[in-house]
Amino acid sequence: LMSLGIEGPYILVPHSASGLEAVYWAGKYPDEVEAIIGLDPAVPKQYDCMPGTHITEMEPQDAEEAVEAMKMNDLLQYRIGLIRLTMDPDSLLAALRSDALAEEEKEQYRALFYTKFCEGSGSTMMRETICTEHSLQVLLELYNSPAPDVPSLFFVSSDEAMLARPYGSLSAWYKIHEDYLAHVTDGKIVYMDCGHYIHAEEPETVSAEMTAFIESLPRRKE
Repeated sequence: LMSLGIEGPYILVPHSASGLEAVYWAGKYPDEVEAIIGLDPAVPKQYDCMPGTHITEMEPQDAEEAVEAMKMNDLLQYRIGLIRLTMDPDSLLAALRSDALAEEEKEQYRALFYTKFCEGSGSTMMRETICTEHSLQVLLELYNSPAPDVPSLFFVSSDEAMLARPYGSLSAWYKIHEDYLAHVTDGKIVYMDCGHYIHAEEPETVSAEMTAFIESLPRRKE
């Protein structure tokens, strides 16, 4: 960003697991972050809601060993392409079910989804889910550190998938965000009756709330 002449401080807008990246950035480089706007974001304490994966009990793995163990799965699912028979991007990605994209754009979206998601253990997303020694230490650092006190707006969904996940209930999903923002001076939650891809399902509401929040920031009032 700096090499492009885009100077901070920045407003970070993470979705899902990248909420952890935003928290880490704001904690490590507080002068660079003006605010965080989270779209159903992950927060460090959510590991308390996931039985068997409490952050202090997680077992680090060697990334290369994990990739080696996934070789056959990679071959069948990703190289040969069997995953195309079991995974439907239209059912996963709200943008493909909306009128916001033209049909040509949707075809490009599907192609990118299969190209990038179907890299298997070689994809960035898959590698980030492998808990290496380094990532475990970063997660522990986040877990044991106070929330960075920067203005924060969280959109939190009512995605029914949360009921099937280890959080156990929507109330538990809500509570981890409420507890996080309780330690932030300027924190707000907008509860959304929609799925996990909030920005694709309710773009007008998200845009309006974001605009009002950004305009309320101290720097914007000066």
